[in-house]
Amino acid sequence: MTEASVYVATLSLRQVPFANKADAEVLVERWNADHAESVDRLRAEGLDRLADRSIAKLEEWPRERWAHTGPGGMNAVWTRVPGRRLVHHALAAYKADGSLARESRWTTAAWEFESDTYTIKAAEWKVEHRPGADAESEASARGTDEAAVDVAFMKAREEVLRICGQHRFANGQRRHL
Repeated sequence: MTEASVYVATLSLRQVPFANKADAEVLVERWNADHAESVDRLRAEGLDRLADRSIAKLEEWPRERWAHTGPGGMNAVWTRVPGRRLVHHALAAYKADGSLARESRWTTAAWEFESDTYTIKAAEWKVEHRPGADAESEASARGTDEAAVDVAFMKAREEVLRICGQHRFANGQRRHL
């Protein structure tokens, strides 16, 4: 990087700044490879503008511009290629009576700057209650080891089934616990 430049990878709506152009190019290349199928799907559905916005692009910005307008300023500038891992996910939502509302599993490439999906843990799980008319409770697990995620998901499901229907607004009615 010249002292006057920051290399900004634009990934859909996210901007990821780099001190070194080669590191930014690695991210853009890998991001586009990871998302090639979804871009092709969008084009097949006639959503060319959305597909174009989904393709990572690289721009060189003056350092001062990033420092004053870039999210996180100069503290956000990467000096290396961020970590990337395949992360396995599992999610099950249950109604207040304990019946399964929906379940899904997927694997995605996640980058270190994607704090909502990236992890270095083999597996982690959580249980959340979603208040509202449906009053669903969710069991979820994610991690880098698919077998460990399966075990964590079983634990999360056991816990969510234990608490289903115990919330104050389960089935849309106020409950006193």
